[in-house]
Amino acid sequence: MSTKGDQAIGIAAYSIGGGGGAGGSSYASGTASGAKGNVSVNVAVGGKGGSGNAGGTVKVKNAGTIETEGYAAHGIHALSVGGGGGNGGAGTVAASSSGIGIGKEKPKDGTPGGNKVQVKAVVDVGVGGDGAGGSNGELVEVINTKTVTTRGVEARGVLAQSIGGGGGVGGGGNDAGCQYGAGQRQRRRERRRRW
Repeated sequence: MSTKGDQAIGIAAYSIGGGGGAGGSSYASGTASGAKGNVSVNVAVGGKGGSGNAGGTVKVKNAGTIETEGYAAHGIHALSVGGGGGNGGAGTVAASSSGIGIGKEKPKDGTPGGNKVQVKAVVDVGVGGDGAGGSNGELVEVINTKTVTTRGVEARGVLAQSIGGGGGVGGGGNDAGCQYGAGQRQRRRERRRRW
């Protein structure tokens, strides 16, 4: 067998595992507002990435002469690669709160004084999903009984590789909420004058 040209490999045998899918992102939003006290709890959790698949076993047996010429034109290249793990999804929360109001209220029984507290609050939790693990490359075996000749830079006679896939990246947890206002209001009591 004879080849000429860059990356013109005499025998190429590859097994490559598929990469894991990325986890889905999640989003939550809410608002705490109104005349009375309110509490809003918002939680967003990103999905976990999928695991990569393993590369399979690769076996090459050559009994013929091989000659190549060119950059990275290997005589025999046998490769098993495990798939990389998928990335975790992002968890994003976007919520708002109108804050805290404290007001002076007139009691229903007509007596003076009395306080009324109104609380409006938001609790936000954004959690990124886990990245998944990559898988292994498997056995690579090359049996060659003839001459292999290469001419060119980075051109190996026999290149056998087993490479594991990298793990996925964890997703980010984001809080894009808004909290505003912390006010106090006073209700004026009306005085009735007698004439």
